[in-house]
Amino acid sequence: MQEYRYLNHKSDLFIQGRGDSLADAVEAVAQGLFKSITSPESVPKNVEALVFTESGNDLQDLIINIFTRVLAEMDINSKVGTRLEVISLDTKNNTASIRLRLCDGRAKLHVKAVTYHEFSIEQEGDKETTIKVLFDI
Repeated sequence: MQEYRYLNHKSDLFIQGRGDSLADAVEAVAQGLFKSITSPESVPKNVEALVFTESGNDLQDLIINIFTRVLAEMDINSKVGTRLEVISLDTKNNTASIRLRLCDGRAKLHVKAVTYHEFSIEQEGDKETTIKVLFDI
């Protein structure tokens, strides 16, 4: 199970992702991010996949770094994200391998950065995980 929802915030984009695992929750946040950025009338063209690894000092830092990299790749390549897949996620070493799909398309919203402010992770053992991520727009 994967799902995202938008949380109320005065000026920024606040997304909650939930899934059966931490990886699912990260993918759900990405899904919400891409849905908010991409214009509904945009048809994905020239889809390309990019694989990257990311690390962090702790789990929070790792997730923030993943989304910082996603935003950078979209800007560098002048493309919008369509899908993020967590290939592997090592919570002991705080590392992850990510497959990011990008495509040509019109962005309806420019996201400047991902922030540590209001970030949270809630885990119930090895089961359901909820992540809240605030993006600066």
